[in-house]
Amino acid sequence: MAYRRGRYYYRSRRVGGRVVTEYLGAGEGAERSAAMEARKREERALGAQLRELSAAVLRAHGYPHCH
Repeated sequence: MAYRRGRYYYRSRRVGGRVVTEYLGAGEGAERSAAMEARKREERALGAQLRELSAAVLRAHGYPHCH
């Protein structure tokens, strides 16, 4: 997840069970990186919602839930 601290952008991610914060910088390049991170996060959330919806539709039509 990219976030802004004043004029500077950072990204947090997990590495080996620990959270590591990376400095992305300031300016246009960092803003683009932060925007790409936000878009990826939105796409993951949308994908999860679509999977839940499709599973609900299948269950409503009598299909068993498979893992």
